[in-house]
Amino acid sequence: MVSAKPVEPAGKRPVVKPAPALKVKPGETLADVSRKTGVSPKEIARLNNVPNTPRATLPAGRSLIVPEGGRFDVAFDGIAIAFDVLPRVEMGIGVAPIRQIFEHTGGRLYWYGGTAQTVRAVNDTREIEMRIGNGTALVNNRKLSLERAPFIDAGRTLVPLTFIRDALAVNVSYDAATGQVKLRSK
Repeated sequence: MVSAKPVEPAGKRPVVKPAPALKVKPGETLADVSRKTGVSPKEIARLNNVPNTPRATLPAGRSLIVPEGGRFDVAFDGIAIAFDVLPRVEMGIGVAPIRQIFEHTGGRLYWYGGTAQTVRAVNDTREIEMRIGNGTALVNNRKLSLERAPFIDAGRTLVPLTFIRDALAVNVSYDAATGQVKLRSK
């Protein structure tokens, strides 16, 4: 039996500011960095004076300048949400940590580790259960498909913004003037 442990509230962790450079991991390519950051391989190559060969392996440990174009801020009903893992665009899909967004609704998250790798989120109107790597979640005991399976980054579960929209029944819009994704209660 796996025990659930409540996840620490968002206000208890420091907000991590984006780093000015990204260190290349062994085996990474421009295409990998592009998927991770949401910035085109061409733009990364241009800024770092490297050949625009998306599939060529980059030198491990090299620092790359990557603009924050793939990252965005999130506000829920006009209140900015602080994240310890930054929301971003990956593979053309906006993803964000579900914890801080869900806690903004007054909810709590529980992590079932081990082989379960499951997150359970509960508030007054929603009960969500999702498994890392599984493209289907339960929302109020109804199956809901995700355009990308939940995944973990730096200890946080990231989900597509379309899942946030559907699971929480909120409107999602992008404000180009501020670079902010706005979530609004219906």
